[in-house]
Amino acid sequence: MAALRFAFVLTLPIGFGSSLVTHVTAPRPLFARQIQARTRTPLLPASSSRLKDIAQKTFDLPRQSVVQAVERRGGRVTASDAASAAGLKISEATRELNKLASFTSGALEVSKDGDIVYSFGPNVGQKLQAASAGAKAREVFQSVAPVLLQLTKIVFGIAIFVSIAVVFSAIGIILAGGAGGTRSSRDDDRRDDRSWGRNDFSYDRGGGFGGGGVNFNIFYGNPFDVFFYRPYGYYAPYGSGNEMGILESIFSYVFGDGDPNIDRPQESLKAASSVIRANDGVVTAEQLAPVLAPDKAPGSVDSEGFILDALVALNGRPEVTDEGDIVYVFPELQVSATGSRRPAKDPLVPRAFPEDEVEFSIAPKWKQFLAGGLGVVNLVGAIYLGILLRDPRLYYTVGPQFVAGISALFPGLLTYAVGFNLIPLVRSFLIKKENSEIEQRNFFRSVWEKETLKPEVQEKIVKARKYRVKRKVVDDDEIEFSSAKDLDLQLNENEMREWEEKLSRRDAPALRRWPIPTQDDANRG
Repeated sequence: MAALRFAFVLTLPIGFGSSLVTHVTAPRPLFARQIQARTRTPLLPASSSRLKDIAQKTFDLPRQSVVQAVERRGGRVTASDAASAAGLKISEATRELNKLASFTSGALEVSKDGDIVYSFGPNVGQKLQAASAGAKAREVFQSVAPVLLQLTKIVFGIAIFVSIAVVFSAIGIILAGGAGGTRSSRDDDRRDDRSWGRNDFSYDRGGGFGGGGVNFNIFYGNPFDVFFYRPYGYYAPYGSGNEMGILESIFSYVFGDGDPNIDRPQESLKAASSVIRANDGVVTAEQLAPVLAPDKAPGSVDSEGFILDALVALNGRPEVTDEGDIVYVFPELQVSATGSRRPAKDPLVPRAFPEDEVEFSIAPKWKQFLAGGLGVVNLVGAIYLGILLRDPRLYYTVGPQFVAGISALFPGLLTYAVGFNLIPLVRSFLIKKENSEIEQRNFFRSVWEKETLKPEVQEKIVKARKYRVKRKVVDDDEIEFSSAKDLDLQLNENEMREWEEKLSRRDAPALRRWPIPTQDDANRG
């Protein structure tokens, strides 16, 4: 009994604490010409997204998405490049880039127009790990987090069986003690024990532990295989058609599989940035609505209020055209460290970017019913055990030590049993409410997408192109200062460059107004 008590006390906090860890889907692909419908990704790799956020706050390191954005762009980015690739506000991207530069000794380059470029060189992720023990710890944490989460789910699944075993064992002992247990019945039990194993089960006299024992494989394999059976191998990803095991299904039934839209704000801002850049920095509400979260139909009062968050995040501004239409201009998104200066030929109109509805559980239906049935059996047993524990005669029939031990365990058993059934019930109501809101937002996205097919809206989008912002690519030859070089040397180089530009002018009279500089003059400057 002491061993059972220890096992339950150990598993109970692990089970309830695991509710803080939820699954998410993997980040969605970047917005291209048209956004395609999303599909659910493997559960286990995506489940560590929330754990990565915890690691981020714990180690106070640059966001992994920013590090990856810098590496994809060759180690040289502007704040708008990082913001559009990571789905962040420009101010947040600037802060993360400054943090990354401080860890990796990155260089800040300033162009003639005052644009700032962050230069880190190749392999910035490796540089970050080499410079920071916290980055190494984050890497280790992210690699073991899925394993820890998997173990937590398995332990929680075992806990329901431990709870049922403890509850019904206690009930059996109490009832047996109340019956008195006569000598004749005990003799019958011994005779039954001697004859056990001769008919229904095969008795293995040569195998097992210690040379003899019962072969539980019978004719149908090990009965415990159902808890861990996976037709495609235990470590195969869920996305490969693998079926969730019983223990994992129990966890999924109680706590669910996380929010599939947990990364929606970042993915939506990525898509909006891609639309804006593809339209040369100017868009209409009809172009952004399919990838954002409109809460009203077009034409209603304050129907374009959903633009404000993106407008603030990406440092945009509204402009009123000569026709009285409102367009939105984002000049900072047109500044980049790489890419082409060529303007877009045609305006881009995206397709709707819908949210995924939240599922109650992705476990197979029959395993959900099994988990629910186990929860009901455990709750009924716990309630009946509580009724039996009220009998004062138990101290004489089963002994005071047994009663004291079960009474100490009973609050935890009852709390676990109630929580096991109450949490899924509350979740089902919350999920229905959340899915109705998701369905409404997806409906408005489709309405705004259809709005772009109207001739007057297409004309509005074409006229908005008059406010296009020329794409600015900050090349190395446009850099005025760099924190990686000596400041005095850069001042001399810049002054000499100015003299060379003045001497190269074709206007000869204008040249005569400038004295020819000497090397001493340059050094003195």
